Amino acid sequence: MSRLLLAVGFVSAFVACDRDNEQYFPQPVAEYPGVVDLGDFVPLTISDWADPSLRVEKSIYDGLGKNEIPGQWGGATFTFQGTGGTVCVLVDPEAVFWVQSVDARSPTDGYLCEDDNYDDGDLDLEVGLSAYYNGTPGVSIGNFEQVYEDSLGNEVVFEANECQMNGQRGQAGAHAGRATPEFCEIDTSLHPGRDYTVLLRLWSLPADDYVVHYAATVVEIEAGESCADAIAAVSADPECALPNEGTADGFAAVEELYCAGELDSLCTDAE
Repeated sequence: MSRLLLAVGFVSAFVACDRDNEQYFPQPVAEYPGVVDLGDFVPLTISDWADPSLRVEKSIYDGLGKNEIPGQWGGATFTFQGTGGTVCVLVDPEAVFWVQSVDARSPTDGYLCEDDNYDDGDLDLEVGLSAYYNGTPGVSIGNFEQVYEDSLGNEVVFEANECQMNGQRGQAGAHAGRATPEFCEIDTSLHPGRDYTVLLRLWSLPADDYVVHYAATVVEIEAGESCADAIAAVSADPECALPNEGTADGFAAVEELYCAGELDSLCTDAE
């Protein structure tokens, strides 16, 4: 009996070897390549940004899938010319993210419903002079790291990414996380007319369809203002500045409730 069980065990082990668990990982989607170059982009003027229809019409709305080359970054790039002033660069990845309030004694109104994490994607924003970008647009995703060799032949790597975002504790190089907008100011006063590259690095894909849709834009801002000031002028929440980046059924309604602070109605409707 023991020999029979041992033989069955060996057979089971060999049968199990034909599984590569591929179904548990994101798969490429033909309509949405994993590496995309969107070409040149003309920054929105302040008046364009203030107009809700022009803000959407002149911004980028697109989607990204999985990079078909194993182990390689996915993402999208586009370029804009320095205006001679400060611009705000913003990306809003699909979909809407919030933390559910689960305190039984004093829950936070507006966040009583559970978020659907399966429709959330994550894009990390980087911006720098195109001369410093070491990727190949439309072919491979790079970064803005450059190597400087001093007079003694020592090589030093320096970071040319100008999109600096700080975390909650003030740490540099932070990112917002899944389904959360990222934005930063880029001062182009030293390089007017020069090309800048915007990199939207793919960090994670939604589990429901393996495509992260997004909205992205570059907008001129007033001297002395920050990106946060420009966004606050059109929306109380960065998520609502560029609406309808998601394409799933019902997304627009959920985002509208989120922006209106009425998410709790989702729980009421479900009951």
